[in-house]
This record gives sequence, structure tokens and C-alpha cells, in this order.
Amino acid sequence: MRLIWRDVATRHGGVVVHTHGDGALIIFGYPASDEEDGRRAVEAALEMHEAVRLLGEKALRPGQGALVLRSGLHAGTC
Repeated sequence: MRLIWRDVATRHGGVVVHTHGDGALIIFGYPASDEEDGRRAVEAALEMHEAVRLLGEKALRPGQGALVLRSGLHAGTC
């Protein structure tokens, strides 16, 4: 999963700034922000969801369930 996060985030202009267990905090628009940061973050999240879905299809046998990725987005100043 971490390879997926880093690859996708980098290609979309994001940076993985923190990981904890199976979670990651990825920021877009730092140190300089622009109007496209939100779009790039959403596109990266959608691509990560698809990559995890495909990984689950390859790694799990039928009936084992599915890999699930959950994501949240925050926009604005902290």
C-alpha cells in the first residue's frame, strides 16, 4: 500500500508526510499552492482507490472479501 501511496501522490504533485500503520497523510500545494491542488488531490485519491481494488483482485482468492481503501479530503488553512 505504501508504494501505491508514494507513487500516486508523487505523480499528482503530492507528498506523503506521515504514515501510521496502514494510514497516510498526503499533502498537496505545499510549500506553494495553486487552484489545481484540490483537483490533483481528488484525482490521486480516485487513482489510489482503483489501484487498491486491482491489488485485491490479484492478491485475494474468491470469497476472501476485498481490500478497502477509505479516504478523506480537507481543504483550507490549518
